[in-house]
Parts: sequence; structure tokens; C-alpha cells
Amino acid sequence: MNEIEVTGLRKEYGSSIAVESLNFQIQKGEIFGIVGPNGAGKTTTLKMLSGLIIPSLGSINIQGLDLRKNSRKIKQKLGFLPEESPLYEGMTAIDYLMFFAEIYGIEKETASTRIKELLFALRLDAGEKKIGEMSKGMQRKVAIARALINDPEYLILDEMTSGLDPTTSRYLSDFVLELKKKGKTIIFSAHNLYQVESICDHVLIMNRGKEVSKGTMPHIRKMLRGS
Repeated sequence: MNEIEVTGLRKEYGSSIAVESLNFQIQKGEIFGIVGPNGAGKTTTLKMLSGLIIPSLGSINIQGLDLRKNSRKIKQKLGFLPEESPLYEGMTAIDYLMFFAEIYGIEKETASTRIKELLFALRLDAGEKKIGEMSKGMQRKVAIARALINDPEYLILDEMTSGLDPTTSRYLSDFVLELKKKGKTIIFSAHNLYQVESICDHVLIMNRGKEVSKGTMPHIRKMLRGS
């Protein structure tokens, strides 16, 4: 059975259709990329997958549960990183992450250990530096750590490397591959295939809210060559 089943997904805003008739499946422990230009419907799709917005039509099933009917239970298994992720700039990374751990009801000692592990894995040695004093790359790592603080089974990343330098972008891509090895199921969006082709098991290409193509990277390359 697929871990995630998306059927007939559609989202309307008045007379505007942001996403239309999406159908796809995601297996447990795979990396699934959603690619397309600005306005393709990527962010809307990810927000529906994370339960932040409700589809106009269609269904999302995770572990056999309808997301709309079981939102609270499923959200406990999710971590979500938005493209624009405002942080509390007056806090240190550790204090910020501890704050969110408390929101999730994580015991303090467990949270402290998890935060240390995340900061080490992300190579984020910020010390007592305030978040507002950090580089954009460091701030993005803090936001990723926040999305992982509850040790989610499913991680949804919207434009994870947007605006970052190539070295930081490459490191974060490698970090995602390590998460896959630990059994995480990861869904993330990007503007172009170059950003996803080296790490994704399956890719969905979108434009103007619709599917253009989907499949493995070899399938996508063959389709783009027209052969």
C-alpha cells in the first residue's frame, strides 16, 4: 500500500484554480520532488499535503487515513518547512528550538538531546548568536531543525534551498538523503529539475496548477527528449 495517496486534488480561490486534478502516490521512505515555475501550484499542493489548507475537491490519504477527517492525528507525524519561514530573530537557535519542542509536548531532556543532534547534523554552530544575526543559510538550517524537532515520519519542504549559495544548497541536499536513510518520507518543491534530479526517487512536474509529467528521473528525461 502507498503511504500517501492523492486523488483528484483541486484547489480554487474564487474563480481562480490554483491546483487542478492532481493524482499521485508516494511510497514510504522515498524522496518525492514537485517541480515547476512560480505560480505552478507547488506551494498550494504542499500546504494541502500538510493540512494547512483544505482542498476544494479530491482526497489526501496518509497511512490509509483521510487527512481531512484525521488532521490532528496525521499532523503529529508531519514536519513542514514553508518557503518563507519567519523566525524569532531575538532568540538563539537553541532557545527557539526548545520553545517549539515545548509546543509539541516533548520532554525537556529529550528535546535538549534532539536539538544537539539536529544542530550537529546540520553543522549549525551558532553559539549564543541571535537568529537575526545569522546568515540566510544558517537561518534556513534553524527552520529545517524546527521542522524536524518532533521527529516526523513525513517531511514537507517548500523550496528548501531558495536563495542559498551552492555549497549550502548541496549540503542540505545531502542532509535530506541522510534523512531518507533513516526512513523518513520526504516531499519537497523546487523550480527546476537540476535541484531534484540527484536525490529524488520520483518527480511531479507542474505548470499552471496541472500535471505536466510524473515518474522516475529516467522517465522524465525520456519524456523531455520526446522519445
